[in-house]
Amino acid sequence: MSAPARDAAVHLAALRDREADLGHWLEHEPPPLDFVLAHLLAGTIGVLYAPGGRGKGFFLLQAAIAVACRGPGADPMELGLSSHGRAVYISAEDPSAVLHHRFRSMCAGMPPATREELREQLSVVPAYALGIDVGSPAWCGALAQYCEGARLVVLDTFRRVHHEDENGNGEMADIMSRVEKIAAETGAAILLAHHVAKGGDSARGATAIIDNARCGMSLVTLQTDITGTKETLRAHKFSLTRGGKPLPEAAAHRFVRVEYSKVNYGHIVEEVDGQRWLERGEGGVLHAVTLYPVDAAGTEGGRTKKAKTEVLKSGRSDQAKPTEAEDDEW
Repeated sequence: MSAPARDAAVHLAALRDREADLGHWLEHEPPPLDFVLAHLLAGTIGVLYAPGGRGKGFFLLQAAIAVACRGPGADPMELGLSSHGRAVYISAEDPSAVLHHRFRSMCAGMPPATREELREQLSVVPAYALGIDVGSPAWCGALAQYCEGARLVVLDTFRRVHHEDENGNGEMADIMSRVEKIAAETGAAILLAHHVAKGGDSARGATAIIDNARCGMSLVTLQTDITGTKETLRAHKFSLTRGGKPLPEAAAHRFVRVEYSKVNYGHIVEEVDGQRWLERGEGGVLHAVTLYPVDAAGTEGGRTKKAKTEVLKSGRSDQAKPTEAEDDEW
């Protein structure tokens, strides 16, 4: 038998092996979908993209900790996870010392039992300058073996774990299919950290990157309008309490929020009373907070009418930034 004929026979056997038993499907309810994170299904790929410095690294490492641990202090972002398991965080961008600082900040205050669970369930690999290449069959095999049995695998960043042209749809479709194979073999959800296009908030590179992912999400801030196309200060539109004072503009950089650009599985629930945000705390660690929209009827020019009257009485410009003492209130 010729080589092409042998290959065709192997492929035919694979197709027949995968053929669904429709009788079973008709007679039995399907199992519930296994979400590792919101809208990120086990065995599939998600992409988180944002400009540098917005908090991708913190979010991803904290998400890995939350998946690995169910103990107190493991999930200050309040991700609402229903199940836990081994998590693998592979950082190809940040050196070991930086990760050490972040990890210590994230684990501050954790009780001993949570720390012990973390040691057993979380693997952190400082892979800076290691040369990981998912375009290589050898590297794909090594990653699949290392991540066997994991529930979540984070690759930070996508650009640093392959050597192909990021703008080529064919090349990126091939790379994503290799990552998909690792996800299928391990059963883990794989979350890729990715950068954005220069001067914008959309994912950088070929459209195949997001097209081939099952979940696409970005991090926006109170300094970025909801479309992500321009920088505007939105802090004055939100308050930390229902009916409270608007946040000062100087506080805008402290808050980030996950926005979904692509959801293949599950439904996004519209938030009715307040929005879930993440606030940077001590050491840059992200904590869940609820921000409430400021009543538009009670505002004028980005400040409350009362606040604007007080500004005019004091002789300060309406555009003046809050003093350090005013900012400390937040």
